[in-house]
Amino acid sequence: MTIVLIQFRGIPVSLIVLGIVALAVFILTKHTAFGRYLYTIGGNKEAAVISGIPVKKVTCMAYMILGGLVALTGFMQAAYQG
Repeated sequence: MTIVLIQFRGIPVSLIVLGIVALAVFILTKHTAFGRYLYTIGGNKEAAVISGIPVKKVTCMAYMILGGLVALTGFMQAAYQG
């Protein structure tokens, strides 16, 4: 049994996608208000509500982003299966 990975200039495409997603998540969480809101909600939801953060909107957006990442991994898995 051999594993054949799709490569771009000698680098597996899945590794490239992982790098892009990791960079995007890093930028999103460290350099945007949305990232600060996520950390605040994760730390103390009640304090976030009192601070005026739209908790439901931010939580919904976080789940939407997660759904997009799950769809991306599903597409990649289907592509590797052929």
